[in-house]
Amino acid sequence: MSMTMQVVQRGQMTLPKELRDIYNIKNGDTFTIIDLGEGQFLLRRGKSQVDEICDRINADMDASNISLEDMLTRLRAKREQNRVAYPA
Repeated sequence: MSMTMQVVQRGQMTLPKELRDIYNIKNGDTFTIIDLGEGQFLLRRGKSQVDEICDRINADMDASNISLEDMLTRLRAKREQNRVAYPA
């Protein structure tokens, strides 16, 4: 199925009513847009798994009062421990 959308004010686009009806899309639903390059995009319903993981990491960091630099330092130390424990 191929449909056309037009970019309007502030870069907004409206999904055709037929698609909204078929997929029960309502106001406020979240989508992820992935740039495939060369002017091609993939529109996926819902939040990306990467974004969900980042949100969980941020929440855990906030709850534990750990900064990003602290986390990166700990990851580097763990990586070094693993490199020593399991040499190539």
